Amino acid sequence: MILAMTLLGCGSALRDSGTPEAPPYASVVVDAQDGGVLLAAWSAGDDVLMVGGDWTSIQGLIVRWSGGNAVCTDPEPIDQVLWWVHGRSPDDWYAVGEKGTIVHEVGGIRIREDVPTEATLFGVFDDGVDVWAVGGNVFGDGSGEIWRKQGANWELFDVTPGLLFKVWNGWFVGADYAAQKVGEELVERPLPNGERILTVRGASDTDLWIVGGLTTPVLMHWNNDAWVSEAIEPICGSRELMGVWTAPDEDVYISGESGTTAQFDGAEWTCDSFPVSSDAFHAVWKHNDDVFWVGGNISSSGPYHYTIARLGDHPPMTVNTCE
Repeated sequence: MILAMTLLGCGSALRDSGTPEAPPYASVVVDAQDGGVLLAAWSAGDDVLMVGGDWTSIQGLIVRWSGGNAVCTDPEPIDQVLWWVHGRSPDDWYAVGEKGTIVHEVGGIRIREDVPTEATLFGVFDDGVDVWAVGGNVFGDGSGEIWRKQGANWELFDVTPGLLFKVWNGWFVGADYAAQKVGEELVERPLPNGERILTVRGASDTDLWIVGGLTTPVLMHWNNDAWVSEAIEPICGSRELMGVWTAPDEDVYISGESGTTAQFDGAEWTCDSFPVSSDAFHAVWKHNDDVFWVGGNISSSGPYHYTIARLGDHPPMTVNTCE
């Protein structure tokens, strides 16, 4: 018995004196917080704005990070789930959502600019001149809609055969659909196999990345004349991808089902050995040196909660009400 205990003790000592584990690639900083899921994140100043909502209570959700180790929840009620957020400055942004919902905050005043449609608006993009919102009739004929705001007015720009999910800088993507706005026309950029694309973002108009899929991940790169599929390390993403972020001279960050948090530098993938969460991360956003993945139990039937992960090794954040 003494010998066995001595051997066990030696084994423990050897383990304790071994090489320390590498720090995690990403840490869950808000885990399963009540209030709904988070579906998007965006920043143009000091704060990161995150939006989503709860399909059970039919209520929108806005969460704000202003640095430090806390986030706060906006107390102002919104009567629809919000799917995406974008703007041109910290004081001028749009969030879109269910049943044509468009929330416009300018100069600290929040205005409703809903458009007359039953479609869910899944994406919004402010190009500095016009604002674009896209979506579709999920429970109707499955068609897509593109809305444009010129000046103070929103108008229906086009209708597509399938759902549209996102818009970025003149590019529109959705179910078996990718197109680029050239002048006042949409020019289709056909997908290789009719893939379901959920998000688009690029370093430039000719250097784009799109993600999607159903049961397997889809990651494609536009190299100025065609879409090229990029292989993903299985450990970094084996199911549907939902979010992508990149910018000039930046790596590509992706998010998705089953806690996908990963980074691609064009040659190699970086991620954790095991998913940081069982929740889905619907979007990823880089803010200065921070990267945030936002999501929750999106595929469940509720009650809904949100989860936030952050690049690097970080302690849990506190959740407060915004003042």
